[in-house]
Amino acid sequence: MVTKKKPSLEQLIKRSFRLIQSLETYNGNDFEVRRTLFVKMVASFKSVRAEWARLQSFAGMIDKGPVVRREDRNFIDTTSLGKPLPEISSLQDELSRLSLEYRRTRAKLSHTRIVFADIEQVLTSFRTDFRRLCIDDELYQNILGSRSQFDPSSLHLLTQLCRAANAKLVVKSNKRFSNVEEPKRLVEVLIDLGFDGALLHPEWIVPVGTSDCRWQEMSNWVSWSSTNVALILTNDAPPLSVSPLLAKKAMSLLVDPLEGFGARDYLSALEYFDSKPHDLTFSRFERASGAVRRYPTLNEHFAR
Repeated sequence: MVTKKKPSLEQLIKRSFRLIQSLETYNGNDFEVRRTLFVKMVASFKSVRAEWARLQSFAGMIDKGPVVRREDRNFIDTTSLGKPLPEISSLQDELSRLSLEYRRTRAKLSHTRIVFADIEQVLTSFRTDFRRLCIDDELYQNILGSRSQFDPSSLHLLTQLCRAANAKLVVKSNKRFSNVEEPKRLVEVLIDLGFDGALLHPEWIVPVGTSDCRWQEMSNWVSWSSTNVALILTNDAPPLSVSPLLAKKAMSLLVDPLEGFGARDYLSALEYFDSKPHDLTFSRFERASGAVRRYPTLNEHFAR
């Protein structure tokens, strides 16, 4: 069996530069291609960071692990505490340039305000399920391909929320997807029903992992930043022992599973983002109180 040779730090740096350039120059409208490039870019940069830290440790430059900032995963510290190896020293300038390019690209493609929305019982409701079952069940065997799965009012309110709050949408689901095409078809249905694809975050879905706890999957989303302000639209409350998120601030908003994302939820979400509705007629309605609940973040943990 032939063992695949591990790429050198120089090769990893070159690959990261290529992925950054590919993402910067991609002008297509395929949100899945953009997401794939984005995820590969993040993974490649993480590999560079890990190899850089390994070589630092090997050279005896540090005593307590890699020189990286836990609260900032977009940073490579090229400072040394001793005499570096030649292969490290010659690449320090390239590492610094890569770090700057990566941070610039992430800043351009990432967004401070993020809305995470469950599909089930947030963008669906009892009304849509009742209608679907009453018409003809055979017409809706493939749920992901059915326009009737989603509540049009909930989807419209979500669109208006993202626009008014200048936020990007990330979808998440209880469903364990069997292949990579299923979530893509799901989002295509959302866009077909009127959701503005420009409001999707580049990393527009929380990947389904091997864990049965979807809240753990939330903390593993690759695009977290210490500047994020996140709102999680969900049909069930997160557990008390949930993993903290790498974010400045995060809240969950518990949506009535029978009603889906409705007017009161919309107004509570706007209030959380300190934004005003585009339709000022909403201002005459009473806001829901106590609907938004704190979600733990690493920012709060480090502040203690």
